[in-house]
Amino acid sequence: MTNTPIRAFFIDLDDTVYPASSGVWPLAGERMVTYMHEVLGIPLAEAPALRERLFHIYGTTLRGLQREYGVDMDDYLHYVHDLDLPSLLQPDAELRQALLQLPQPKWPSASPASSISATCSPIASPTQPPTRLP
Repeated sequence: MTNTPIRAFFIDLDDTVYPASSGVWPLAGERMVTYMHEVLGIPLAEAPALRERLFHIYGTTLRGLQREYGVDMDDYLHYVHDLDLPSLLQPDAELRQALLQLPQPKWPSASPASSISATCSPIASPTQPPTRLP
């Protein structure tokens, strides 16, 4: 193993830097099922099982919907991530401070249309979230 220094951190924001108990992921899952029903016309009773099947076959529900239904990624992600995140998540000062102490550049990573990266980055300013964190 080489001693290569860490040059940057890519921080996955989707259900990692906020607690699972926040309820974000179950709500996003409900939005996926609702999208499948309202936009694609899949019967509501069948949508959860289809979502599970697509996830297991393709690795993500979105990828399965793209392959089998021609779903537009941006449309799907905007719909699914339309959540009231400020009511679900609270700032974590301890996490923010820990991340700020790391000298390397930090890049938030979430689904491209995710409001999570815009509103819930642990070290972004609430009024002006950057694409690259300080």
